This record gives sequence, structure tokens and C-alpha cells, in this order.
Amino acid sequence: MREILTFRSLQKLRFFLAGVFPFLARPARLDATTRWLERYPTLARWWTSLRESPVGANVRRLTTTFALGNFSDKQLDWATIPRESAAILRGVIVLGTLLCLLVPFAVELPHPAVSQEAITGIAGPPVAAWSIWLWLIAYAVGWSCLLAGAGAASRVVFVPALVLFVYFSIATVAGLPKTWWNVLVAAQAAIAILCCEARQGRASRASVVGGLIAAALSGAIAAFALLVATPMTAWVRGHLALAVALVGLALGAAHWWGGGRLARRSDPLAAATGVRLDRVVALLTSLNFLLLLTLVARGGL
Repeated sequence: MREILTFRSLQKLRFFLAGVFPFLARPARLDATTRWLERYPTLARWWTSLRESPVGANVRRLTTTFALGNFSDKQLDWATIPRESAAILRGVIVLGTLLCLLVPFAVELPHPAVSQEAITGIAGPPVAAWSIWLWLIAYAVGWSCLLAGAGAASRVVFVPALVLFVYFSIATVAGLPKTWWNVLVAAQAAIAILCCEARQGRASRASVVGGLIAAALSGAIAAFALLVATPMTAWVRGHLALAVALVGLALGAAHWWGGGRLARRSDPLAAATGVRLDRVVALLTSLNFLLLLTLVARGGL
């Protein structure tokens, strides 16, 4: 079983790499090697015997899985993927592959080392400090892709995704004193809401009503992040619920109006009218990573 899992892992790794570098999906040409062996019958018989041996069979399976096999039929067809989505997908595949390849090194080569228990709360061997930077990048990219993708998919999907983002973002900054840098949480929420409204459009009365409801709910979520995670908490002490309702309505109206304005703009590289997903992901990732940098500056790695 361990051997099968090893081969499958190598195969999946090649799938990842072939998604970004198409030439890896094509098999290598061995015609020249075969013609060369035909000139030396003794060497050809030895080579055939080696190929048929148990060791040779395992090596052949390994090379077929990881290097020489033809996976063109399993490769992503980039022609069917919108250009805005392809730009995101390539970057995510590269980042995911990098994380998988570097995880063992982070454990085996923990220099400079940090305590695993301090990071995860679980006792264990130290890990490399540089691996935390990879986690910070993956964290920012992951949330950005979730918010942008959910906003482009459906308002029904987007609102729960926004709730999760705000919840975990507030939990991340909760252990440190409140600062105006935490406005970046609300800023990311606002950009995601604008993207959602711009992508969903208002082709019918139902979509207009749905947009108003989603904007009101999303505005309240953004207002909660703005009031709870920043020094503004002291301004509304004892009246948080009322403040969230009022500020949320104001933000929701602004998001609904702004999303409508963006929806009227047409971008030839986007799959729909409005803003492009790759630009939204890049902007959200930048803001999220900036927020994480402030946490590193205030609380350390």
C-alpha cells in the first residue's frame, strides 16, 4: 500500500506541474535510445533482462508515472478556462506545489527554528521559521480566492463565505491590541462585496432584490469587523448592535450602488461584465498580506 501511495503521490505531483508547464504532460521520446541499443545485441539482451526483472519493473513504473508517461489526456484544457481564471489557477498550482515540496524541509531543516507548540499549540519538534512566511502567503491567497470566487458564483454562496472570512480574521487579530491597521479586514470585505455585486448584475427584479438583501447583510458583516477590530469599539461601547445596524445599512447602500456602477463597465478579458477576478484576487491578497505583516511586526512570527 505504501508503494502504491508513493507512486500515486508522484503522479499527482506531475499533474500539478503539468498544469503549469504543459510540456511535462507529453511523454519523452525514446526512439533514438532504442535504435542505439539495436546496434549492440548483447547490451540489448541485458537491457531487456533488466526491464523484465522485479527491480526493472518497479523502475519502469516509477519512470512511467513520474517522467515518461503520457498524461496529455488528463491535462487541463486552458482554452476552455477564462483568461482571468487561468491567471489565478496557474499561481495557485505553483504555490500549492511549492508548499507540498517544502514541508519536509521545514521539519528536517529547522534553521532558524521556532517552537511548534508556540505556533500550533501541540508539542512537537521545532520547525523552520521561513515556513511561516509560506503559510502567510498561502493564507492570504486562499482567502482572496475564496472571497472572489464565491462573489462571482452566487450571492447565496458569498454571504456565508464573507462571514467565515470576518470571523477568522477577527480571531487572528483578537490576541493583540486594537489598531487602525485592522481596518484592512473591513476593506477586504468591502472590495469583495463590490466584486460580488458587479459580477452578479441586475438583469431582473429578483436580482435587484437579491442584491439589496445581500448588500445589507454583507454591509452589516463589514460594519461588525470595522467596529469590533479597531479602536472604534470605544466609541460605541454599550451600543454595538445599534451601531452595527446603522453603519451596516450605510455600507450596504454604498456597496450596492458601487457594485451597480462597476457592473456597467465591460472588460474584454473578464468572463462577465464588471471587474476581473485576477485583479480582485491580487488586490485582496495584497491587503491581506499587509495585515499579516502588521501582525508579525506587533506580535512576532
